[in-house]
Amino acid sequence: MIMAIEWRDSADLVDWADLSEMYRLAPLGNKSPAWLENAFSNSMFKCFAYDDGAVVAAGRAVADGVDCSYL
Repeated sequence: MIMAIEWRDSADLVDWADLSEMYRLAPLGNKSPAWLENAFSNSMFKCFAYDDGAVVAAGRAVADGVDCSYL
């Protein structure tokens, strides 16, 4: 079975509770939905991957807008 992953750079449709659960299962720590929304909203670059409408991956970069970016 081939997965059709959809990539989005907008956080408009993110279910922050689902992303919080994904972080917990990864395990990337217990990040609350509100914490994640704040962190991703304050990041210069962000990307989300969806499979059948469910978020399956997320990444972000904090940048100074000139020279450096941190993943």
